[in-house]
Amino acid sequence: MKILILIGLFILGCGDSSTAGFQELESPNVSVTLSVVDESGNPVTGANIKMMYDLDMTPGQYRPSTWFEVGVPANTNTNVSIYDLSGNIVSTLNDEVLVPGTYPFEISLDSALIALYAPLGMQVFRYSVDTATAGFLSKYMTLVYGMDTAQIPSIGITNDLGVLAFNKSEWFPHLYNLPEMQIMDENNNAQGTFYVTDFIENSTIIITVEHENRTKSYNTNIVAGNNNIELIWDLNDERSMAINNYESDMGLLSPYIRDITPGSTPTDLSLSQNSPNPFN
Repeated sequence: MKILILIGLFILGCGDSSTAGFQELESPNVSVTLSVVDESGNPVTGANIKMMYDLDMTPGQYRPSTWFEVGVPANTNTNVSIYDLSGNIVSTLNDEVLVPGTYPFEISLDSALIALYAPLGMQVFRYSVDTATAGFLSKYMTLVYGMDTAQIPSIGITNDLGVLAFNKSEWFPHLYNLPEMQIMDENNNAQGTFYVTDFIENSTIIITVEHENRTKSYNTNIVAGNNNIELIWDLNDERSMAINNYESDMGLLSPYIRDITPGSTPTDLSLSQNSPNPFN
């Protein structure tokens, strides 16, 4: 098992979903039950659990935020929102009348939202514009973040039985039938396409257990349906390793600043693909 180091916060491109053809993705209905026991089979209680994708990414490619543009052709109430893969609202960027124009919107999830919606180091979000008169458009974007395990949020603490159970299908985008996504540069020029699964090595998940100032990590896979995973907390077993050992320059995480003054007026409702991304 290799050491995982995720560098920074960055955004990949997005896929298309438009007007009448848009449908919510079918949820894979994932449930996970983690059981942590010592080498004698006794439950390990109060262990802090983190999970993350074993990502096939190049260190140093990241963006602290991303932005996209909404083109509004006429005065209309305009809702611009971000959703997780289960359709839950992550944030609403606008829900008021906009005059005709093209409006940039910046996305930068804070630590509280990451803990709620994207605690595994990578997540796919849907963003949409829904107007009272001009129509509806929606696309997908992929967020990859985190310097090391210290920046990956905890998903919970084992109980008196050494168990942590949860049902969060939206945390596992590799189980969704996601569309091909478009890579865009800062000038909104197409640079190619990709699938989210291209960046997940065999859909491997790293589970990190922190207990009594010690850390161990384990490789596993999460599949649709029930996942019952037993982890052996054996400190004499050197096959597991601590992976929160990367020192980062947090000054690199300053967000982009963009002029939010509306620009040219489009003839139709439009929703641009998010940019920049780590490939430009």
